[in-house]
Amino acid sequence: MLPSLHFFDSSRFDSLPKAEREEFLSLQKKWGISERTPYFMGDEEDDFDFDKNLNGFVTYLKAPKRKSHNTWRTYTVYTSEFLEFLNGQSCHWLDADQELIDYYYSLKINGSKELPKVDENSWNVIQTAITHLYKYAKKKKLISTLPFSTRASYSRFHQDEEVPDELRAKGTPKPLNYISLEQYKEHWRPRINLQEQAQRNSALIEMLICSGFRISEALDQDIYSLPDPDDSRWAGLKVIPVRVLGKGNKVRIVPVPKRILRAVHFYMEEDRKDAVLRGKANGSKHSDKVFLSENGEKLSVRQVEEIFVQLSTATGIKLTPHGCRHMYATFMRSLLQEVVRDNDRDIRNGEPDRFAKLLGDPDQILQKLLGHANVETVFIYTEIGPEVYGMLDTALTRFDAAVV
Repeated sequence: MLPSLHFFDSSRFDSLPKAEREEFLSLQKKWGISERTPYFMGDEEDDFDFDKNLNGFVTYLKAPKRKSHNTWRTYTVYTSEFLEFLNGQSCHWLDADQELIDYYYSLKINGSKELPKVDENSWNVIQTAITHLYKYAKKKKLISTLPFSTRASYSRFHQDEEVPDELRAKGTPKPLNYISLEQYKEHWRPRINLQEQAQRNSALIEMLICSGFRISEALDQDIYSLPDPDDSRWAGLKVIPVRVLGKGNKVRIVPVPKRILRAVHFYMEEDRKDAVLRGKANGSKHSDKVFLSENGEKLSVRQVEEIFVQLSTATGIKLTPHGCRHMYATFMRSLLQEVVRDNDRDIRNGEPDRFAKLLGDPDQILQKLLGHANVETVFIYTEIGPEVYGMLDTALTRFDAAVV
């Protein structure tokens, strides 16, 4: 019997007698089982127990670099779908081979009645889940060899590690979605100012453009942690460090122009207070998040996406929340190089390697500011020094001045 994938939900204990409920909650705390944690369990009465090996795989997934609930959910959902496919082929997952995995790839890429069609970029996430499954099985000596060809990793951070040689597809890069600063200032900003929630929307959108925040990161900022730009600590500064909790609960510090934070605080002192009062009058759930809906509840990603759709339609110029990150990355990279060239005579005299010596790889610095997961290992060893923060301050000040 193929075990089914479930996600832990402590609310199921609510209907139990108080003593039993407290006992289960105590065990949950003792075992460190968090909400939404995935697990595999049989569905039949005579098979109503945990699958030792598959749940061992779930535990294996909970490594520090994969501590996000969303990561566990994604990998286990894809794993469960792959197991169902193997079950339909009358093959136990420990007996699968390269041929079966290749067949699964063809079904996923082309689509079938049972399996939804995916693109190559999505397949690469699926193959990562499959790779983790069999690496776990080999580590636990459930299998002697991996069911796919591998090669040694060429990365100095993953030496001697086996990586899939043929499972990964060559994905098609998605087109970048961003607009010029001129388009934003001439078309988007006037339209934003006509909206009912202009103060909130202007502060949020310009924060996204001038900080590179993910939309979820901006919406997770709360009123107690966002720096006050008029605090004496920031006197004389044009850029202020802001703490961001990104994907996988990874914390990073991002410099944000004081002008942007001041606009956010103006919103908090005016329109946000009105939204809180409306929320209290309507009995809405109180939220400490900075950006609120008209009814005083936390503004959702879907609501922000709808705002961007409305503005894109009204202006005839498409931009998405994620496109704001592309704007930030594109313009900041150019400005970082410009600042270094302005400050260093040797670069102006034709020593291009001087840029790398002074600043490091500008792409890596931007990836750290943006919180890109695919370079997180690099940044264990690469930190941004004080001299680079000075350059960032200058570059970001120039960027912000261009946006105004």
